[in-house]
Amino acid sequence: MFKNKIYILCLFFVGTLICFSQSQTTFKKINQSTGLSNGRITSIVKEKEGFIWIGTKNGLNRYDGLQVKVYTKKNSNLGSNDISDLFIDSKNRLWITTLGGGVNYYDPLNDTFQVFKNIPNNSKSLLSNQVNTVIEDSKGNIWLGTEKGLCKFNTSTNQFISYTNQPTADQSKNSNSITCIYEDKNGDLWVGTFGNGLFLFDVVEEKFNQITPKETQISDFINAISELNPDKILIGTSGSGLLLVDISTFKFSNFFKENLSFKHDINIVRSIKKDSRDNLWIGTDGNGVFEIEYPNAKSPIIHNYLYNSQLESSLSGNAIYEIMDDNDSNIWIGTAWNGISILDKKNTNEILFSDIIGLNPTPVLSIYKNKKNLYLGLDGEGLTIYNQQLNKVKYYNEKSKNVSVKGKFIQKIAESKNGDIWLGTFANGLVKFNEKLNTFKQYKHEFKSKNSISHDDVRDIVEDDNNNLWVATWGGGLNYFNPKTEQFISYRDNANDKSTVNNDNLISLEKDGTNMWIATFGGGVNLFNTTTKKFSYFIHNELDVNTISGNNIFSLLKDSKGYLWIGTSGEGINRMDLKTNKIERFETNDNIRYSTITGIIEDNDANIWFSTKQGIINYSYQTNTFNTFANLSGEFHINSIFKDEKGLLYFGGINGVVKVNPKTVEIENSQPTVKLTNFKLFNKEINAEEKGVLKKNIAFEEEITLKHNQDVLTFEFSALKFPFSSNCEYAIKMENFDEDWRDIGKDRTATYTNLSPGDYTFKVKSKETGSTWGDAYTSVNIHILKPFWLKWWAFVLYGIIFLTLFYLFRKYTIAWERMKANLEFEKLTHEKDTELYNLKQQFFTNISHEIRTPVTLILSSINRLFDKGELLERKQIKAAHTVRKNSNLLLQLVNELLDIRKFETNEITIKVSENEFVSYCKEIFLSFSEIATDRNIDYTFVSEKANIDLWFDKNQLEKVIYNLLTNAFKFTKNGSEIQFKIENDRDSVYIIVKDSGIGMSDNQISKIFKRFYQAETNNTNEESGFGLGLSISKEIIELHQGKISVKSEKDKGSSFEVQLLKGKHHFPDYVVEEDNDLVTQEVSEINHVNQNIIINKNEKETVLIVEDNIGIQDFLNDILNDDFEIMQAFNGEEGLKMATSNFPDLIISDVMMPIMDGIEFAKKLKLNTNTSHIPIILLTARTSIKNKMEGFETGADEYITKPFNEELLKTRINNLLNSRKLLREKFRNENMLTPKELAISSTDQIFLDKLYKSIEANLETNNLKAEDISKEIGMSHSVMYKKIKALTGLSYVEFIREYRLAIAKQLIEDLGYSVSDACFKVGYSDRKYFSKLFKQKFNKNPSEFLSKK
Repeated sequence: MFKNKIYILCLFFVGTLICFSQSQTTFKKINQSTGLSNGRITSIVKEKEGFIWIGTKNGLNRYDGLQVKVYTKKNSNLGSNDISDLFIDSKNRLWITTLGGGVNYYDPLNDTFQVFKNIPNNSKSLLSNQVNTVIEDSKGNIWLGTEKGLCKFNTSTNQFISYTNQPTADQSKNSNSITCIYEDKNGDLWVGTFGNGLFLFDVVEEKFNQITPKETQISDFINAISELNPDKILIGTSGSGLLLVDISTFKFSNFFKENLSFKHDINIVRSIKKDSRDNLWIGTDGNGVFEIEYPNAKSPIIHNYLYNSQLESSLSGNAIYEIMDDNDSNIWIGTAWNGISILDKKNTNEILFSDIIGLNPTPVLSIYKNKKNLYLGLDGEGLTIYNQQLNKVKYYNEKSKNVSVKGKFIQKIAESKNGDIWLGTFANGLVKFNEKLNTFKQYKHEFKSKNSISHDDVRDIVEDDNNNLWVATWGGGLNYFNPKTEQFISYRDNANDKSTVNNDNLISLEKDGTNMWIATFGGGVNLFNTTTKKFSYFIHNELDVNTISGNNIFSLLKDSKGYLWIGTSGEGINRMDLKTNKIERFETNDNIRYSTITGIIEDNDANIWFSTKQGIINYSYQTNTFNTFANLSGEFHINSIFKDEKGLLYFGGINGVVKVNPKTVEIENSQPTVKLTNFKLFNKEINAEEKGVLKKNIAFEEEITLKHNQDVLTFEFSALKFPFSSNCEYAIKMENFDEDWRDIGKDRTATYTNLSPGDYTFKVKSKETGSTWGDAYTSVNIHILKPFWLKWWAFVLYGIIFLTLFYLFRKYTIAWERMKANLEFEKLTHEKDTELYNLKQQFFTNISHEIRTPVTLILSSINRLFDKGELLERKQIKAAHTVRKNSNLLLQLVNELLDIRKFETNEITIKVSENEFVSYCKEIFLSFSEIATDRNIDYTFVSEKANIDLWFDKNQLEKVIYNLLTNAFKFTKNGSEIQFKIENDRDSVYIIVKDSGIGMSDNQISKIFKRFYQAETNNTNEESGFGLGLSISKEIIELHQGKISVKSEKDKGSSFEVQLLKGKHHFPDYVVEEDNDLVTQEVSEINHVNQNIIINKNEKETVLIVEDNIGIQDFLNDILNDDFEIMQAFNGEEGLKMATSNFPDLIISDVMMPIMDGIEFAKKLKLNTNTSHIPIILLTARTSIKNKMEGFETGADEYITKPFNEELLKTRINNLLNSRKLLREKFRNENMLTPKELAISSTDQIFLDKLYKSIEANLETNNLKAEDISKEIGMSHSVMYKKIKALTGLSYVEFIREYRLAIAKQLIEDLGYSVSDACFKVGYSDRKYFSKLFKQKFNKNPSEFLSKK
């Protein structure tokens, strides 16, 4: 097998090619066109974490990954332009040997060279200026091979020791011209010469010994010496090829023939290199370069790389003078005439040429592969078919004179189930290829035939389950093709027909069951249901981020996870969730945001791969990231993408096909080291000079000092990424100037102008495209000097001038200053007096304002008690309680002045007892609820636990809580939020009062607990106090051994927190009282009232809505129709008619209405006896007190401001209806005979008075007819029925019965009537029936009331 491989390789050299290589090795080039000073490469070395240095026959080159800097005798002090060898020693020092310029040492700090040359008559100088080679031995000595012998250089003394070999009679005069040196494991030097063979130099005896083979004759021209293993070395010669020498036995052998069994002669070997993986690289003169894997094994693997004039990616030339491994798997190959070729051994991707062999590369438009063949559709060169089994290629194009394919531009290749190959062409329609018969059939557009294909530009072909084809065309829309009938059905864009495609330019199809996803150029994505024949569209909308990012679509893919991937032209990648049709644009990813996505495919691990106009990227579901690959850059064609049966991916582009194994592609996150390469002032390069701006090379400079007017500075830099850094991006930051890092893309320069005097640090870092930014950076400090007028001596001069002027005017200003001082003293005295007077006035003013707050609460509560006599018992109790609480507060407020004095004299003591803390706080909290309601403040009470027992002084702690809540309301605007919160842990209880008011500054917070301190603000909702509240609160909390603190932010609110310890162990015994009052009177009264309120919702009440705004009408109807019967009117006049005819249970009316407004409407309702009992709620946007008073004066029961809360409105409605129910209940139970005691309106009172008088006049009448009563009171009997029902809840008959029974009870109980007399007196003729009704009413017989009397 091995011999067969060698035989094939040999055939390369004789120019006969009998097989084709499916993939080609790609070399990257650096030559004179990219900046090299010369194409003849003599040496290549790489600094540790530094530059690549390249020696040529015309100058030294420094390569940074993108640009080349050339050193010659013209622009530097280099000894000679003819570089013979380069070497970097163990101390990372660069040595340059030249022909004619001696040996040169590069000084990186100063970017200069130290030149060592031959000095005549100086034995300690260099032996000759013609230096061929340089090495470093294991002891750190530098050895030089010159034209005249061997030299050892002492780097400490800069002196040379020379060793020459005295030629014998049979040796040539060039015996001392040393071309190469190698140190073996014994420390001896092997020396190759030009024309005099091989020598072994004994460094101990300092003696040359010539090495000649006994059995064979070898060439005397030695080019290179290198190690194969510790016991054997390789000798590259001119004439004898590559020799293997055993250093122990001095046995010679031909390495190619004897060790590799290579039969072809390799005569000249110029260079030998063993790479980091122990592979052997051999550079020849005329036969290219050999790579030998496992060179010490029995069966090494040989690769030969040759120059091919028709392959741009082949080796640059076959004469190889230098080979270098950069330890990053890049092999640098220097040629004799054509610069450098670089082979990336890490790159496992393969390149397939369009013609397979690479003789005529052409862009690949389409790819298809089955088990037998690889099909490539080309751009202008027809079709290439590569038979992988037979290793043969067949071409269908004009050059091969095989034009039967009928198309030069093959845009799509697909195989049907029956084995036919279908080709989509650019201008020649659809082509069927029968490979077995080698026949082609073409289907083109026929102008007069509707059954032909609609257009000849075919972009995609998909076979359905019925073996029919769906064909996408550019310009002709969608076509459906039946291969049996050979007829087409087309779906074209039609502005008048929405059941077809919305654009005729189709590019890609993606089958999804019975659906077909269609990519269009201009019409977004179309979805076609092949069963219903209906289309739907997904198009871009600039105002909707949930649409696709553009309407020009190139590629589609439905992946295995149920997502549709959409590739756009210049608008990046979109992903659609097919379950929800939700679009994700990935707009935050800069690497793909504006990319043109030419193809999409999914690998076997569910990763999504994308070809673009710039390269290949992929998406990983596992990491949810997009990844770019530096070695997969390039431009790829639309939908020229394929995955074979092994999971390998194929991407067609302008340079052929890239074949990728997804499992071996590595995702690199690379942040290369950055080197500063140049520094410019005013766009002029600055070199390192002892007294210049740069003291050292910019790459090593730590600080740059500039004058104030040197304010246009430019940095140039480069990422040390080899072989090419063109995919690197940069970020810069000028510390103390830039706030953050600035991403500058691939620009390698940064310019700053007009930097102010001061200290700066310029920082730069790099990353490869697609990688993330790291933390490492390269930096240089910059110090910009101040101008002379800002230096210290200038300020000294300014001071002297100032003092002189001051002295001259001193005698004139003393008197003036004295007068000013007197006036200032008088002014200060006056200000102090005024301040004291203002403090007194403010003190008493504040007392008045503080007293006014509780007085206002008292007056508000009293007004609520007695306003029109309409409030029920529960509200009276709450209002009375508010009066009592705020009266106590008024007393406490006045006593604060005494309290502060007592605190100063330590006369205040506390008496703590165990109380239920939550209900205690809730009681104080409730006293502010009316204020919160009036001011529309979201006032909430939150407690982690319903009950907490705590030891505290109720009287003193009340002052604290009341003060905190008062401050919260004082500094919180209407409509804001106040929260009272109780938290607790194992040891403590916390009170937190949080508001969203005006907040405080840090300065105010530090003073807030000081006596008499008041925040200076005009944003309070009330007059401020006199600055004692928080001071007293702090004293009280500290007496409780607690803490009080505040957190506040200006214009966002404040939060006061009080911490109280649990238990009583922290209190002295004398302050502890065991008596405990658990339940307050107010809570009991409120609970009692709540128990007495009974709401009956078995029947729906009727609500009339009077509102001219239809939107508000519908809103009110929606929120109320579940609980009430709704009637609607659209102005006051219409509402009045409906109210007088239908008698609703409640009316909701707007104030501002046409024809009749809400105020007039309410007045007429309340003045009308028929409707005066109906409660009414007025709604308005007018918020002034005057407007509200106007509403209440009309008799309105509630006045609600728009916008209103839904729950608040419902609560007000229920309260009013419940109030009416309680009124009726009370009327029935207690006030049947005394209606004046009920809280009803004057109109209703007049009605009841008339009704009672009429009934009393006819009480003894047995049959009291409604018609008679209604006539007497001047009202129709139907209206009277409804009126009685509304006021009392009773029908007319029930009302008469209840009234008669109430009169009878009064006659019997109070006046002593007999049962019979009372019975007949109230109009009953049947005594038994009367007694029965009486007992049902009062639960007692009439006689029992008589007996009581």
